[in-house]
Amino acid sequence: MGISDRCAPSHYPNLGFDDAANYLRLLLISGYAVVATDYIGLGTPGVHTYMSAIDQGNAVADIVPAARRLNPYLSATWFVSGHSQGGAAALDATRAGEGGEIPAGLAGTIAIAPGNSTDRVPSAVIDGSDRDPFAPLLDMYVLIGAAASDPRVQPNSVLSAQGKRLIQTIPHGMCLLEYFDHSDKLPEASVFSNNQDAIAGLEPRLARYGNPDSLPTRGPVLVVTGDADTVVPAVGTFQLIYRLRHLGSEIDEVVLPGQDHMQPLLNSLCLQLRFLNKHGGPTPRPHTNCVPSQ
Repeated sequence: MGISDRCAPSHYPNLGFDDAANYLRLLLISGYAVVATDYIGLGTPGVHTYMSAIDQGNAVADIVPAARRLNPYLSATWFVSGHSQGGAAALDATRAGEGGEIPAGLAGTIAIAPGNSTDRVPSAVIDGSDRDPFAPLLDMYVLIGAAASDPRVQPNSVLSAQGKRLIQTIPHGMCLLEYFDHSDKLPEASVFSNNQDAIAGLEPRLARYGNPDSLPTRGPVLVVTGDADTVVPAVGTFQLIYRLRHLGSEIDEVVLPGQDHMQPLLNSLCLQLRFLNKHGGPTPRPHTNCVPSQ
């Protein structure tokens, strides 16, 4: 959504974009109560820590007891589903219980196009392996969020003079979707400085800060991606799946051929509902629409 306070999803009647609102509507008519978080520092005091694995996982898990205070009749069984940044948050939430274990009652997790590879910021943009037009902006978000989480992260060490000016305005600027209408405002690779020593020093800190595959996930997990995704490049998601499995995680995967970053959110809905049902969710209802994304 962005990292400016006004980008918090709760500030928008459609949670920021229509596909998200439609997705939640379909979950509601499928028999689920739905709660969501704005994340730490997004619409609240402080800087949004963005991809911080600990903060995201806690923010997601904490909304469940909060919801139960409002409605004590909610089921003891709950699930997590997230897309993009939220996909990483969903994976992180599986470790948000006592001692890094699965939170009580969490029966299954869905991560759709989950953010990953924070340790490749900004080297993937600098070396040209990530050419998506949004990559420099998202990398700036990562640097800002990492610095808010760990004061030893110094974004200026990998920024050009242009980047040092821009990073002062981004936390108070446009939300992510506004850049679709103002693509001329997107930062370019020139905001970064090819300071290899500084980049090498940042990589392990950024990995600890935000990589959702640094530790095994807990409980059954479904990872969904489109193989044409360039915003969260599919190759990184495939590597995430491999690493999580290597760590002993229980991972199912769905890869949608030819689909981009947004399309799998709705286009895999029927598969998602079947996964949830397998792990204790309601039986998918015949009238549930699995609406293709436009």
